[in-house]
Amino acid sequence: MNTMLIARRGFATAKAAQAAAAAQRKETSPVARSPSFDHPPPAKQELKVTRLPNDLLVASEDSGFALTRISVAVKAGARHEPVELPGLSHVLRNAAPLATKQCTAFGLSRNLEQLGANLRAITTRDLTVYSLEVTRDNLHDAVKFLSYVVTQQEFKPWEVLDARERLLVDLAILKKHPEIRLVENLHKAAYNGGLSNSLYARNLL
Repeated sequence: MNTMLIARRGFATAKAAQAAAAAQRKETSPVARSPSFDHPPPAKQELKVTRLPNDLLVASEDSGFALTRISVAVKAGARHEPVELPGLSHVLRNAAPLATKQCTAFGLSRNLEQLGANLRAITTRDLTVYSLEVTRDNLHDAVKFLSYVVTQQEFKPWEVLDARERLLVDLAILKKHPEIRLVENLHKAAYNGGLSNSLYARNLL
């Protein structure tokens, strides 16, 4: 599997990029990494960290598998939310599949589906991470849609309003699982400032 982490300068250090790429490797299913009985496993290459001329920091590893994962990390986690907008990072995460300047929400979903690609967004207290998984043969066509999601979202009011239902589902899951609430409350009790912020838009409860 080909793994790449991209971040703007200041959003991540080289050490952080290496750590994030290592975490992505750990998430890979053991089945995907199991050797074939007919073919030896592809030679694993070392992790490379490069700063491009446009100041993008790239950490990459090519292990030779057909599946490629690209992740773009943006410094937009819960700790960076304005005081007057608690839960903003949660809203951004749920807005990932919405319309961009280049394609509608339906067009985005349709094109990724035709390419066999999977798009997801996760948030931490430090970062919002957009990840795309696709076969390496379709990488060139799929990566442009990832760039649309990261840099060209439109946030049309009616779509953002419709996305509220997904927020409510997340909050229902939070309410149902005490272990998630425990971690949230521990952060609130242990830290001051941004690190005490919740990963959820709890103001909607």
